[in-house]
Amino acid sequence: RFITLINEMGIAAAIVQKLDIEEKDLNTMFTVSLGIGVVLMIAMISVAKSVAIFFETDALEPILKVLSITFLVGALGLIQKSLFNRAVDFKTIASVEITGILFYGVISIVLAILGFGDWSIVYGTMANHIVTTILFYFKSDWKPKISFYYEKFQSNIKFGINVFGTNLVNYFYSNLVSFVTGKFLGTSSLGIYTLANNITAQTIGRLSFIIGRVMFPTMSKIQNDHERFANAYLKVVYLLALISFPFLVGVTVLAKPLVLVFFGEKWSGSIFPIQVLAIVGMLRSINGTINFILLAKGRSDIEFKWNVFYIFVLSGMLLLTIRHGLNTLVMGIFVISLIGAPIIQKITFSLIDLTLWKVYKSLSVIFISSVLMGIIVCGFSIFAGKYISNIMVLIISGILGAGLFIGFMIVLDYNRLKEFRISLSESIFGKKIGDIKEVVRGKRFSNGKI
Repeated sequence: RFITLINEMGIAAAIVQKLDIEEKDLNTMFTVSLGIGVVLMIAMISVAKSVAIFFETDALEPILKVLSITFLVGALGLIQKSLFNRAVDFKTIASVEITGILFYGVISIVLAILGFGDWSIVYGTMANHIVTTILFYFKSDWKPKISFYYEKFQSNIKFGINVFGTNLVNYFYSNLVSFVTGKFLGTSSLGIYTLANNITAQTIGRLSFIIGRVMFPTMSKIQNDHERFANAYLKVVYLLALISFPFLVGVTVLAKPLVLVFFGEKWSGSIFPIQVLAIVGMLRSINGTINFILLAKGRSDIEFKWNVFYIFVLSGMLLLTIRHGLNTLVMGIFVISLIGAPIIQKITFSLIDLTLWKVYKSLSVIFISSVLMGIIVCGFSIFAGKYISNIMVLIISGILGAGLFIGFMIVLDYNRLKEFRISLSESIFGKKIGDIKEVVRGKRFSNGKI
């Protein structure tokens, strides 16, 4: 993930976001991407020995030198992949990425069986990058040329640098809590936090990423039509909440039997962190989409500044809570999320003339239905837990919860659910996905623009 982040340097987002993009833009950014890839490759080769000495692992030096090639390989296919994203052609992207993963898996397993050890993973990773780059190149109708236009570089790089800065800060933010927990509370607490975070934040984070992956390129096309943009966003966030809210409420009330059944008594310390982070997850499920609004509006600078500020706040919170244990630490995360989420949401929504109240109101029925479902399921699980096994509590509670949530939604929001179901057969903008693909694979140009 870190190699991909460094490799892109925000270039991919700049290509997707720009309303009209010319051949000169693409060739310039390809040349820049290639240059960055070469520099990063040389830099990694140069520091490989020092890194190996620091970690006291001689075998790390040749591994890093070989992996450095992925910077160059990734740069060769970056623009083509960005054009598929811009064209909302996720079928092609998925087929290429799945093929790359299959190559990675087969080569890594075969080499591991043959006794290559760590190198089996290295060669598998190399194969993945090479295969995906080759496939993106040949599937795209746009072919790169090495040329550089300063005005095109200048117009794209400012946005790209802010995106890169945001992604870099996000990377360190996502690993900061884990690092501090492992360093000061030990591996046992780190394991508990990682488990709780994976069940809650990571699950919803992946869902937000999948939805956002479609949301960013399509919304970039209507970035100046605020009414259309806002209506589209409300449908997207409604879909996300429809999945994430009942799931996270269910995790909160069923955390105990969930942990005991799937992980055992020794992981019982993760019950409270899971419950707290599940509640935080509901806020993050909305926050997971606002960065795509900022990207589509070309305001990546806002998210970068906010995330830098947030890291300072998070660091201060960690200093105050870490001495009191993991439970206090996750409560600190809950508090700053509760305070911080509405602030960045309000700033972001104002860019498309959307109020915080309107967004929360659109999700209120889902939230109420989820809470009512949670209360009933919680009562049932406490009562039934005295008479039946934990696994039966989970199974029955899951079925009961799903039925209750659907029932509450039908009673409280039937008309909107019906409207939403119809809209799913079309794109969120009232056009079929095929109609959105006015730009396919960088092929169609009009007056030099894609």
